[in-house]
Amino acid sequence: MKIDKYSIIKAPYNIKKVKLGSSKKFGIKITKKLFKSFAKFTGDKSPIHGNIKFCIKNGFSGLLGYGFFIECILSQIYGMYFPGGSELCIQHTSKYIKPYYVNDYLYINITAIQKNVSAKLLTLNVNIFVKKKLIYEAESILSLSLKKWN
Repeated sequence: MKIDKYSIIKAPYNIKKVKLGSSKKFGIKITKKLFKSFAKFTGDKSPIHGNIKFCIKNGFSGLLGYGFFIECILSQIYGMYFPGGSELCIQHTSKYIKPYYVNDYLYINITAIQKNVSAKLLTLNVNIFVKKKLIYEAESILSLSLKKWN
């Protein structure tokens, strides 16, 4: 899975260097190949993800993207880019506002909204857009107490 990075990112982050209100932007195109790979990996063969007639009959314009695929994208961002491999996600709350579809481009904006340096906790707000429409929002609390790997 290829994540497009719009910000210069150096990983891993030290919690002391994270500024409240700072944002990082990422993006990913949900290709048919990614969609099919996720379907195969999860074994989710629900008609909402695999039967176009079912989707249209239920008021959607195409096959719906997998909600939990978004969580996997965030896992890659947290682990590889921001904060970048020195954290453990200890809480994550998400809200799926609108569906997304195959061939949509997801614009991901992650903002540091709270930190506790002594406890090494960082809270991030996540907003994901498709064509400037908010489709997803979440809040994650990360523990940045893990030792560097090198």
